[in-house]
Amino acid sequence: MHVLGTVAHELGAFFARRRGELGLSSLTARELEVLALAAHGLPVGSIGERLAISRGTVKSHLEHIYAKLGVVNRTAAVAHALRSGLIE
Repeated sequence: MHVLGTVAHELGAFFARRRGELGLSSLTARELEVLALAAHGLPVGSIGERLAISRGTVKSHLEHIYAKLGVVNRTAAVAHALRSGLIE
């Protein structure tokens, strides 16, 4: 029974990583811009000003990023992108 639990855990981890890899490649150019600015600590309003888009559009891009990366917040999205080498 222990072996099956270990195998199940490893398979789950593999598929979670795979989903993350696929998510990174599916980000749009604009989503990558938003993510990079978020990684530099800019608040939503400042990101919007830099990209000449509304706060609502920035929030929408962030929600799409979270969904594609399989994360729940900005911190997790930035950490995921840093680990994956997508942003520095």
